[in-house]
Amino acid sequence: MSDSTSSELQAQIDKFLNHFRGRCDDIAKIGDLEFRSALYLCLLDALGRALRPKGNTRERFIGVLRACSGWPYLERVSLARLGASLQANGLSTGRLAHDVRARLGPWREGLVLLPENEPPETELIDLAKDPLERTVIERNTYGELLYSLRNTLIHESRNPFYGVDFDDDDENEPLTHSYDNRRVVLIPVRFLEKLCRGCIDGLEKLVRSEGIDPYECFELGDPIYKKGGGQVRVARNWRMVWASLGPMPGTVASFSAGVFLMRATLPKRWRKRGRRMCAS
Repeated sequence: MSDSTSSELQAQIDKFLNHFRGRCDDIAKIGDLEFRSALYLCLLDALGRALRPKGNTRERFIGVLRACSGWPYLERVSLARLGASLQANGLSTGRLAHDVRARLGPWREGLVLLPENEPPETELIDLAKDPLERTVIERNTYGELLYSLRNTLIHESRNPFYGVDFDDDDENEPLTHSYDNRRVVLIPVRFLEKLCRGCIDGLEKLVRSEGIDPYECFELGDPIYKKGGGQVRVARNWRMVWASLGPMPGTVASFSAGVFLMRATLPKRWRKRGRRMCAS
């Protein structure tokens, strides 16, 4: 690699990383904790694409956490969540469920359980005799809980774990605590910020050592238009339509969506007829 090419690559890497560090700084100023958490999780999604551009969403998200975050407890299992999941799936009488109850012991008010005190996934897998038990264990690792939080916050605008977070709280690690007579998991917004910044730092080491231009992992530009052709691609589903339209009032959005689909998918003669109908 020539000196000029190397300097251009380093400039691209700097530009990419500075963008995401700036986004982290912007998100940190937002007052609403749930909204802030959702944006940090979106940021992790985008960083995952730079690491694994061809994987599915789950692979990208958990992949970047494993490769870049430096957080050592992604494979630890939340005992409280595991116990509840086993019961919900009719698996509360086996050896695994008995072990989980013994580990948790009698729950006292004010007791807090941190990831560093939770068991690793490999330790519990040996106790699983049923394939469903293995699946339940895997789905309650902290890496999977972060992915579940990402899905629920972004797609349903709610926190699935019911842990109580406070803006003035210095807590920057997940924990299990008591709330409303049950055990709930809290993933604080400060932890998500720490995770994002850690992933940016980890990704920087990776792309610089491997000589990767992170921009090459993204298809830049409007995905509706084919490269070089300028022709509108047929919308495959409604999500693409709404993403292209952006936030609009309901009536305007419905009308615009109809016009968009008409122009994207119908023959020209029908588009003309549709325009005459709208004009009348």
